[in-house]
Amino acid sequence: MNAVTGSGEIRHPIYLPMEGRWERANALTPPSDVAHAYSYLSTTLCGLPMEEMSASPYPWVPSWDSACPACKGAAEIIDARWPLEKRDWKVTVSTDPDSLPF
Repeated sequence: MNAVTGSGEIRHPIYLPMEGRWERANALTPPSDVAHAYSYLSTTLCGLPMEEMSASPYPWVPSWDSACPACKGAAEIIDARWPLEKRDWKVTVSTDPDSLPF
């Protein structure tokens, strides 16, 4: 029995396209001209440690000119690991900077 759902069903994490999966890294000392994707444990998706890092309320979009190329490469590798049959979720995340709630 699944402890979360209370049934025998096993749920998988939802698939989000690269353009909506990560937040921008927010840190005391971020590079000013490069937008990094926040990973976990105070690192960026490309592995760069930053002092007192957290996820910002803003998305990280790999197609933006300011996106870190190494973060984009890591995002592409992670995205390629998702089997096509698991990409069945109809979730939309806005990446338009003018539509952000903040």
